Amino acid sequence: MNDVSEYIHIRKPFRIAMETLKDELNYPYFSELATSLFDHNRSFSNQNDKETFNYYLFCASLVPDSLGMWNHYIKDKNYQGYSIGLDVKCLLESFREISHPGVKISHGKVLYREEDQVELLLDTIREIDREIIQIGKDMESIIWDDRFFANSAEQILKSRLEEFRLFFKDESFSDEREYRLVLKISQRAEQQFVKLLSKGYSTKNGVFIPHIDLVFSKESAIHSIKVAPMIEFQLAKVGLQRFLQDYHYPEEIEISQSMIPIRF
Repeated sequence: MNDVSEYIHIRKPFRIAMETLKDELNYPYFSELATSLFDHNRSFSNQNDKETFNYYLFCASLVPDSLGMWNHYIKDKNYQGYSIGLDVKCLLESFREISHPGVKISHGKVLYREEDQVELLLDTIREIDREIIQIGKDMESIIWDDRFFANSAEQILKSRLEEFRLFFKDESFSDEREYRLVLKISQRAEQQFVKLLSKGYSTKNGVFIPHIDLVFSKESAIHSIKVAPMIEFQLAKVGLQRFLQDYHYPEEIEISQSMIPIRF
């Protein structure tokens, strides 16, 4: 993540949700369980887990032409760059050959409003509570301190919160209108599909960051490209069309100029 606080942002809405539900839940150790998960080195990793998972995030925006986004991602403050319009269904289709129990794809809008985050957690915690109680009934008795029972409860809560925390951000970032695609993959599956998911590393602010190169369809993945405000549009369009042609992208890709009135 770009910011460590982003990864632990879920703590506050979770505590609000737990306080709201404190007299409603049947499983008595929710708070203790959640606290232990949150405080374990800022992650949910557990040495007792049978599988070790890695998470890879692809972050985009629902806004194709945003001054704030140009400001944040342009090079050297010169408002030069390109905003690429991608087809989500096509990107998801790129994962169709990666069928494995240790692989899960999630995607959707990032939630910024605390009220929305709390509401989602309220519904989820109630659902988890019902699942845990049902496990107890299936075991024909409810013994809260039984190790197997406690591990089952922990895994259920852990799996839900791991995913949600990757879609929660502070409301101050709401102008980004971020849309995320998340690949959750076990290390075993990652080794199995090494030819389809080629791993590499980049550096940002002196930190080594792993990434996966995903092969997508040129025919349908990109539907539009928007040219940044400070680039001379006609020259950029000619050069971009030549580039797309030489690399066998379809002619139907729409090329347009940013509507933000910053020019030479």
